[in-house]
Amino acid sequence: MLSIKANAEEEAAYHLQRQRSLQVETANRLCLCRPAPDESISSVCDPKLICAALDSHRLTLDLNTVNKHLRLSEKNREITRTDTERQSYPDHPDRFDVPQVLCRESVCERCYWEIECSGEYVHISVSYKSIGRKGRGHECQFGSNDQSWSLICSPDRYSFIHNNKQTVLPVKPISHRIKVFVDHSAGTLSFYTEIMSLIHTVQTTFTQPLYPGFGVYYYRSSVKLCK
Repeated sequence: MLSIKANAEEEAAYHLQRQRSLQVETANRLCLCRPAPDESISSVCDPKLICAALDSHRLTLDLNTVNKHLRLSEKNREITRTDTERQSYPDHPDRFDVPQVLCRESVCERCYWEIECSGEYVHISVSYKSIGRKGRGHECQFGSNDQSWSLICSPDRYSFIHNNKQTVLPVKPISHRIKVFVDHSAGTLSFYTEIMSLIHTVQTTFTQPLYPGFGVYYYRSSVKLCK
């Protein structure tokens, strides 16, 4: 009898653990977060080591937010600024009136992602979902309000903007690929080159989930989500 009871308890414990694992897997699919898998990695504070330990996350663009002057390509993983051509996207309350787009996934823990950009004045951003969508004022533009943070990439320079305060950075561009690291609970936002040279880091307090976003304001400039 004791053996039967022990086996039943072990089976119940197994199913409980499996249920919890499925809940975690579901949460990770819905929210762009993947905590480090063990304490040795979780305790690391260096984003370089964390990025080495974690996989880059696959982002998807929120098609309801894409401005009509941004053309989609590469299976909706690349956006390019058009000149006068307007895309035939349906009207939607979430769609930006300025040439920007948000991703579907929110950032709620510690993670990173990679993008490739080309052209002038490309914004690599994170934003609260509550950022304005309609109109062309500061309340809608990445980096021009207290809802968003942006690294601005041009061929000859980087700059950073938040709450409409822009700072030119001393680091010179050496690659089209940018890695973005976020530790939401620690309030850390960092940008790195492809070889993990630091471009800029910010220490703040995030009060809402963050959404990756991109602003492509100049004709023929583009952003591509890396796999």
